[in-house]
Amino acid sequence: MEKLKEMLEELESIGDENVKKKLQLKQSSKLIVKLDSLSEECEECQHHFDGFEDHIHQLKAGDFNEDSLKKHKKFLYKVTSHLQKKHKIVSEGYYMSIFMSIGISMGVVFGLTIFDNIALGIPIGLSMGLAIGAGIDADSKKKGLVL
Repeated sequence: MEKLKEMLEELESIGDENVKKKLQLKQSSKLIVKLDSLSEECEECQHHFDGFEDHIHQLKAGDFNEDSLKKHKKFLYKVTSHLQKKHKIVSEGYYMSIFMSIGISMGVVFGLTIFDNIALGIPIGLSMGLAIGAGIDADSKKKGLVL
């Protein structure tokens, strides 16, 4: 794992800020840590972890054209989707965004039916959704299920 982190730091030393942003090096670092912790239990995580080293070698060897950046983005998406589907790992703020939209829609319904005032229902539903989503996000962060 340390070798992969060193290789990512070498990629960070690239002068072009636009390329650094497209490479999503912080997300790659987080994925490496998660894959390393899960690789003992999951064979596919071990496969992705091993693939990360090969992938970073290819990035270091070649130039950063659109094709290699697209391939890198696809690789990160593949690893992230595996972590989300198999291990229930979510991105930061995931539940808050879900419950905020649910709260707004519930606020519209309650605002029209109970309060007869949609302007009163929307902020109430929004605040309830934010509170519930933030609570679930905090709980999942404690359990280590946040990327």
